[in-house]
Amino acid sequence: MAIATALIAALTGLWIARLVYTAFLSPLAAVPSAHPLAPFTKLWLLWLRRTDREHRVRYQLHRKLGPVIRLAPREVSVNCIDHGVSSVYKSDFDKPAWFASFGFFGQKVMFAMLSSREQGPRKRMVAGIYTNSYVQSSLHLELILKKLVAGVFVSRVRGWASEGKAVDIDRETKKLAVACTASYMFGLDAATRLLVDSVDSEVLLGSFNEDFDDVFWNEFPRLRAWLLRTKTILRRSKPSESQQAIKALAASMRDTAEKSMYAKPGSSEGLLSSYPVAYACLHPKIEESSKDSSIASIQATSELLDHVIAGRDGLSSTLTFLMRQLSLHKMLQQQLREEFTALHKDDPTAQDIDSLPLLDAVLMETMRLYPSGLGPFTRIVPGSGVQLGSYEGIPAGTTVSATVWALHRHEEVFPEPEEWRPERWLGTADRAEMMKWFYAFGFGNRTCIGNHFSMRSQYILRLDSTTAAYPSLTFDSDEECRVYGVLAVRNQC
Repeated sequence: MAIATALIAALTGLWIARLVYTAFLSPLAAVPSAHPLAPFTKLWLLWLRRTDREHRVRYQLHRKLGPVIRLAPREVSVNCIDHGVSSVYKSDFDKPAWFASFGFFGQKVMFAMLSSREQGPRKRMVAGIYTNSYVQSSLHLELILKKLVAGVFVSRVRGWASEGKAVDIDRETKKLAVACTASYMFGLDAATRLLVDSVDSEVLLGSFNEDFDDVFWNEFPRLRAWLLRTKTILRRSKPSESQQAIKALAASMRDTAEKSMYAKPGSSEGLLSSYPVAYACLHPKIEESSKDSSIASIQATSELLDHVIAGRDGLSSTLTFLMRQLSLHKMLQQQLREEFTALHKDDPTAQDIDSLPLLDAVLMETMRLYPSGLGPFTRIVPGSGVQLGSYEGIPAGTTVSATVWALHRHEEVFPEPEEWRPERWLGTADRAEMMKWFYAFGFGNRTCIGNHFSMRSQYILRLDSTTAAYPSLTFDSDEECRVYGVLAVRNQC
């Protein structure tokens, strides 16, 4: 009994000593604490994440305390470029282990790979079809966008205008983004139904969200495993059902892609748009490099399904908020129409569209104020340690991250940061500095691989901004700055 008591006392003493060192004596003690509890626990931070308030609170704390703040005993937040974002995201800082939980069907996807070394081979397999030059010249993508946007979406927008009905525009833009991205991944034949109300679209808009409701708990792997076993807090039945639905949809898209892949694209628009560009690129390379070629199709499908989900959130977020702003700025709509008209082309090329300064400014400002990928993009300080801001010797093992919400609202770079002001991007004087702080597509060598695809897909703006439906769309709610939420639009024609 005496030995057990002594052992408990010794362990308690070691725990207290470690707690005191970490809180008051480690190099992190010099970093301003974001909360009185930050040197001792991260529970306050986890509560912010659980209640979807982290980004706003971190932004305000950086304004108050400076570019580097302490969030938890071994976690800091940075809101600066030099000795901040540039050090963390342009170096070989690995992701935390909980990222590995992302993926489908037991297959690890690129996003879940913790190090650049692990991610590199997979990234190189698909990098070619995501380059700016490939995306700009892709006839496949051009036809997909024309069919889904001009052929379906714009007509639906005009229908809403004529019927005067209430529309959940966030949901509608998500369906459009899913359909466009899935068509590039698996071919138009595999994804057409995603743009209309169907079981397939519900899987990728509803069931998928149910399955990821509990991502928060990934930071507690052992607790999460126990909660799943005991069916406490975490739902077990719904994620299982949604996984089955996602698996069935993915298998259907994969089978359609494999059939289309062997029909060599020619001059026919049908063959071109139905060709599964991404699947045809990735599947053979995985099959060639894999030790078990029998699962190559599953690995390729899992990877590309993750790209579809990323495209769903990124493209739809930009378009939703863009539509809201255009509904409030009627004069700007007219200026955009005049800019398009000045091209004197019925069917402008991707290069023509890229050359339009006002269009570029509108898109950049929308992505600045309403970024879809907010983070936090956590990384782990490697063995050599790092300097963050003016604080040297930040030790190995420290978790560090930045939030795009705060970077995009740096007042010295973006005056009146809460205002949607496209004109700030016109001209060259301040643009270079703004681009240093612009991270709508992530950071460094882990930047979103689909950034050029995303920008090219904003082709939809050219079509939508010329339609007479826009002036009649008015948002029911002014809470457009909510980080998470659905925006409804009411047509008042």
